[in-house]
This record gives sequence, C-alpha cells and structure tokens, in this order.
Amino acid sequence: MQNLSIGRVSRQELKREIEIIDLLIVIVFVALAIISLVYYGPLKAQIGSKVETYGFIGLFLISAIMEFLPQVVDNIFPMIVLIGLGFNVHLTILVTCVGSIIGSIAGFEIGRKYGYNFISSIFDDNAMLKIEKFMKKYGNLCVTLGAITPAPYIPLIFGAFGQKRKDFFIWGIIPRLLYFIFVGYAVYLGFIAINL
Repeated sequence: MQNLSIGRVSRQELKREIEIIDLLIVIVFVALAIISLVYYGPLKAQIGSKVETYGFIGLFLISAIMEFLPQVVDNIFPMIVLIGLGFNVHLTILVTCVGSIIGSIAGFEIGRKYGYNFISSIFDDNAMLKIEKFMKKYGNLCVTLGAITPAPYIPLIFGAFGQKRKDFFIWGIIPRLLYFIFVGYAVYLGFIAINL
C-alpha cells in the first residue's frame, strides 16, 4: 500500500513538472510572438547571418522536440515567430515540417515500444481512461483533430494505444504537415498585408 502511494506522488510530481514546463514554454513563445509583432522593424534589422543560420537549426530542434514531448503549446508558434521576423517563409515551413515529422515518428515509435506503462507514468489513471475511451470512440478522427487544431497532438499516445503506422501517417502526419503549410502561408500573407 505504501509503495502505491509513493508511485502516485511521483506521478503527480512528474505531471506537475510537465505542466510548469509547458506553461513556461507557452509564456516564452507568446512573448516572442508579441515582441516580434511590436518591434518588427528593429528586430528584423538586428538579425544577422549567424542568427538566421542558428534560427533554422533551432527551429528544427524545437519542432522535433515539441512534437515528441507532450506539450500544451502548439508547434506552430516558433514558426510564426520566425516568419514574423522576416525569415524565408518557404524554408521556415519546410524546416518546421521536417522537424515535426522526425519528432512525431520518434514519439509514436517510443509509444509503440514502451506502450501503456510509459504513458501511464505521465498521465493519471482517470486521464488514461478518458484518452482510451476517446481513442476507441473516434479512432483516426481523434488523431486528425489533434493534428490540425490547437487540441493536444501527442504521438506518444497514438503509438501507446496501438495505432497502425500507416494510419498514423495518413491521419496524423499528413494533416499535420498540411496544417503547418496552411498556417505558415496565412501568417506570411498576414504580415505582408500589415506592412502594405
């Protein structure tokens, strides 16, 4: 009985730490987006060749990590910030998509390999039952909704609940890439319209 409560305390602490990290990430990306909108001219002028070089490498790493780890913040925010700062829109979208594919596949495969036990160490039992019920009821639609809406997109869960690789690619990765392309170009056109 004592070991069970120690396990639950650790799970709760882990969940709390993930929530704090997610909140900090959201705050940083929202602040960066606001700063890039407010100080567009001065920031664009200060971006040198080194920042542009590391910007795409950083975007790739952030995209891959954010797809891999359960996050509250959507992977779209770093892409929006770079587009707002004047980075090449086509390359920014491409780098985001490649990072997203790699992070999604890594998360999905780890979920498949370590399965339910790994996921249950992150989420509490009640949340696991809700996720499982939702996945059984809506199946592939659940994956697509997570991929194209602000709802959490967590490939670890899709792999842990035994979704087929082909289905994950069709219902998760392809819609996710289309989502990034659509939002990236919409943001770019929005910035063009603002600057006219």
